[in-house]
Amino acid sequence: MSVRGLLGRSWQAFSAWWLDCVNRHLALARVSALKRYADREFGRIASQLGISVFEARRLVGRGPEAARLLSCRMAALDIDPVKVFRIEPQVSEDLKANCARCHSRRRCLADLVRNGGDSEWQHYCPGAATLLALSALPWMTRRVGLRANAY
Repeated sequence: MSVRGLLGRSWQAFSAWWLDCVNRHLALARVSALKRYADREFGRIASQLGISVFEARRLVGRGPEAARLLSCRMAALDIDPVKVFRIEPQVSEDLKANCARCHSRRRCLADLVRNGGDSEWQHYCPGAATLLALSALPWMTRRVGLRANAY
């Protein structure tokens, strides 16, 4: 094989390798730009929620079912979550965030399974005061039999 043929193949191999490196670099640059955009957007959302980016990432990591126990606790207290969200959406979102961040999830579940009406949960639940206040408001509960003209 001639030197020219050998150099030609070497140049083709080098060109292919170089093009591959450039393409990988461009792809990484695009991913990096997208990640920076996502980080900024994530930071904006966390700021709107009034929590740190770290806390927001932790909540997202817990998944969409993170506040599932809240609906169980609300049912045990006869609170209508739809009414709470409709009348006080910020209170509803705060309760969900508190429930998702709670470190006593296993204890809460055990208390709900054992006896949902037990008052022990009030000692460890970060949303206890709010839930008790909501349960005292007749328009936030599921109770029926209240007459509209009773007030």
